[in-house]
Amino acid sequence: NILRILICAGDLLTAFYLLVISAFDTVIIGNRYCKSQMEWLSGDFCAALGVFSTLGANISLYSMMCLSIFRVTSLRKISNNELEKYEKIALTFIIIFVVFLSVGLALIPLADSLKDFFVNGLSYSHDMNLFHASVNKENHINVFKEYYGQKLRQDLSWDEIGRLLDDMFTNNYNAKIQRSKIHFYGNAGVCLFKYFVKTNDPQFVFVWVNLAVNLASTCVIAFCYTIILMTAKRTAKRVR
Repeated sequence: NILRILICAGDLLTAFYLLVISAFDTVIIGNRYCKSQMEWLSGDFCAALGVFSTLGANISLYSMMCLSIFRVTSLRKISNNELEKYEKIALTFIIIFVVFLSVGLALIPLADSLKDFFVNGLSYSHDMNLFHASVNKENHINVFKEYYGQKLRQDLSWDEIGRLLDDMFTNNYNAKIQRSKIHFYGNAGVCLFKYFVKTNDPQFVFVWVNLAVNLASTCVIAFCYTIILMTAKRTAKRVR
């Protein structure tokens, strides 16, 4: 029953995400999206919606996988509805694992310590004429090479880029430039998990591992219910 509740909770989170993203699109942002795109993609609301959509999808999928495995292993004692003690303990650990795995996969991309792997770029205030829209590391480094006149590493961290940028504008304007991070879920206006990555994206491995786990979970579900269907057919034939 708890696994069923988790599946329902995951579906509710997905429905909540769809409802809120629709409300933001039609009521709150409306025709102003082009003007406020960067603020939206770098904002906390977009990040929260990305977490809700990812958490809902993962917790539903992993719960369905665990439920299908549990049902297959219970076929041999289908007439006994009582769980043995060790099965209850195992099920408790499985539920805790599903919840923590789903929450972890949804929140890891927002960890500040991992921003070099998950931040897609930086956006700047409208009065910044040097950079426009979302600026990735490569574009920053190209500008720094022209300004500083020296060879810079291609693997600069976002903290190093921030210091170089502050030095550049502080020396000229005696002010720090306001900027915001385009987080992992800000890769598109609907604030979804970044499923489509290029080989040079720093989150390439994370995304493909997540996709591989989801594919494996789907295959396990299909395999388990195939066994259940075949067992049910054999049982029906014996009854006849």
